[in-house]
Amino acid sequence: MIKGVHHVQKRGITGYAYKVAKGMMPKISETERAALNAGTVGFDRNIFTGNPSSADLKNYSVKASAEEQAFLDKEVHEVCELLDDYKITADRDFPEEVWNRWKKQGFFGMIIPKQYGGKGFSAHGHSQVVQMISTRSGSAAGTVTVPNSLGPGELLMRYGTEEQKNYFLPRLASGDLIPCFGLTAPHSGSDAASMSEAYGEVVERNGVLG
Repeated sequence: MIKGVHHVQKRGITGYAYKVAKGMMPKISETERAALNAGTVGFDRNIFTGNPSSADLKNYSVKASAEEQAFLDKEVHEVCELLDDYKITADRDFPEEVWNRWKKQGFFGMIIPKQYGGKGFSAHGHSQVVQMISTRSGSAAGTVTVPNSLGPGELLMRYGTEEQKNYFLPRLASGDLIPCFGLTAPHSGSDAASMSEAYGEVVERNGVLG
């Protein structure tokens, strides 16, 4: 009897609901498909399979470089001392001194190579900086991490022309240009794969996206 109920539920209710939901989902553009298929995974993939490997976790080791650690101990520590999350929320802005330090000390150019005026930090070094800042202010941590993770810096380094790199990367590293990241759409929240507003396709030609 129970098996029969489950069979009817699967065929008659769940199956119908799945077909309706599938028909409502917008088609994925080629640009969105390329984004979904990009990148690689590390040891964390086993966590999501339900069969994590303790050996993989044991062999995974990262450490901040001497330069990254020095930055954490001095510049990041000093900025954290200036962050008052209550006042930041009330003022809806950061103190001018904090903005100046972020720009002059390279907080917005952590992932940008030194040849373009950045700090050339590793992903681990970047995450350590953001982690320390987040202990004082989530808003400050987000403001620092977006230009380094969701900003155009890495895209320019990988796919930009030399002219684009020479123009934009130094300005991004110095904070003269501060990028923003827009993702949310009216009918998809922040789910990039279900966004229906597409304004053309982005393809790679000769190593350059355009």
